[in-house]
Amino acid sequence: MFKKILVATDGSEYSHKGLEAAVDLAQKHPNMEIHLVHVVDSLLLTRIGDLIHYTGSAAFEKDTQDILEKEAKEVLAQATQYLEQRIPDNKVIPHLEFGYPPKLICDCAKKNGADLIIVGSKGSRGVERLLMGSVASEVVNQSTLNVLILK
Repeated sequence: MFKKILVATDGSEYSHKGLEAAVDLAQKHPNMEIHLVHVVDSLLLTRIGDLIHYTGSAAFEKDTQDILEKEAKEVLAQATQYLEQRIPDNKVIPHLEFGYPPKLICDCAKKNGADLIIVGSKGSRGVERLLMGSVASEVVNQSTLNVLILK
């Protein structure tokens, strides 16, 4: 039924449930391709930039952006390794994006021909969710694809 799926991951408990669901689906669909996407939120980068403006430290901004990128790559590498160990016969393709998570998750799924998007109901954004709404609900609203939201 599914030939390609996209799993959004941010290292949270809920995104890990998305990885588990991908494993379950892959065991039922051995030739299924799995795309993993981790999006570094541009809002976070903007807030860091605002902080830099007040502190006047461009070096701090660069260091912080480097740290965020390094952490994002680690989250993506861990998720990729998790899937490759459990479903070695399936192709796993990681994607690292920078920008607005709901849009980039939908864009990545569409660009790679995914049949399904898997997202956790809650992520690592905490208070931002209360102010802006969840990434999962935005993905459901923006996507033309089926979306599986895991609790």
